[in-house]
Amino acid sequence: MDSISKTIILVGFLLKVIDDYYDMDIFNDIIGKGAEILLVLITVYLFTKDKAFLLLTLITCISVWFAEGQMQDSDGKEVIFYYAYNAITFAFFFYYLFTDGYSSIFKNIKLIEGVRLFLFFIFIYYENKFIPEDLSKRKILIRIINTLLAILYIWYEEQHEEKTIIIRDVYLLAIGYMGTSVINMLYGMFTKATNLKLT
Repeated sequence: MDSISKTIILVGFLLKVIDDYYDMDIFNDIIGKGAEILLVLITVYLFTKDKAFLLLTLITCISVWFAEGQMQDSDGKEVIFYYAYNAITFAFFFYYLFTDGYSSIFKNIKLIEGVRLFLFFIFIYYENKFIPEDLSKRKILIRIINTLLAILYIWYEEQHEEKTIIIRDVYLLAIGYMGTSVINMLYGMFTKATNLKLT
């Protein structure tokens, strides 16, 4: 696995740390704000190296707008960082749109990859709609399955040297995000159970 792929997994990890910093309140400000700074630096680096990742991030930002409560914290307040991250993404998108363009990516994307990408985002949308809770055994199970499927998909591509353009980045991101989500939820359930025993 190349360094860019490993870096995208790290981005997934950081995104979930930030998400749970605002939604589950399991990280302090040093970890939460530190993850935000690191995420911006790494994202900017990836945007200069991987246009497919930029397009994936753009699609993700747009899809998040239609997912209820995703731009807010657990108290329903708007999270400024999410809007700043969106602004950075759009700035890079328009820069490349009017300079290098994206023809090199689109001409290499096969129809099946577009279909897979569409189905993936449909799944994410409905997962958030039907399992809106931040912490549950059902959500942990689904996230474990998703993480394992993503790992298997990347392993398959590595073994067959058949690399997709955007879908590969999606699954790399999912490994970091979903894997971290499982760990955070298990930690959240453990601390919740511990607190109940103490009261």
